[in-house]
Amino acid sequence: ETQTKLRMRTSARARSKPSYEEKDSEEDEYSESSGDENEESEEEEVNTRQKRKCATESTQRKKRGRALTQNSHNYPDLEPWSRVSKRNISKVGMAILNKLRELDISNLFSVPALETFPEMEDEYLKAVKNPMDFRTIEEERLPTYQNIAELQEDLVLTFRNCCEFNGEMSEYYNYSIEIWQGLDDIFNECR
Repeated sequence: ETQTKLRMRTSARARSKPSYEEKDSEEDEYSESSGDENEESEEEEVNTRQKRKCATESTQRKKRGRALTQNSHNYPDLEPWSRVSKRNISKVGMAILNKLRELDISNLFSVPALETFPEMEDEYLKAVKNPMDFRTIEEERLPTYQNIAELQEDLVLTFRNCCEFNGEMSEYYNYSIEIWQGLDDIFNECR
């Protein structure tokens, strides 16, 4: 009677495996194979974990690889700017542009490059697909922005265009990188 009560209390999992006392010779074989199955399932679980880990590491390597190829010129890595309410985008955007104009003592980014250097038009337009400058941002783009990330993208485009057109050995490249590196700090001051 005591054994019957104990058996009733066991969980469904325990009931599915016969106890040592209940086994006959056929069940002994079952018990041995069942142990092997547990070992196999543990091995499978370990293998699955290892596969997931490898897949995760591979994905991370691929992501790092993509980031390196996109930023192969050692351009500054900026943090995505935090959200600014839609009604404050113009105000924050103008504050950022004014601060950048103060830093751009050579006025290299204040107006379109082709206004400053019209003789380079053909060469410039072959190298730069989307010209951008502070005046274009202020007059044409700023009123249309839906989020502050669009301003960040246009500013990065402005500096990247300068770097790509002039090359790493140019004084303009270093000038551009210097201002570009300060964008996150300028955003944090102005928001």
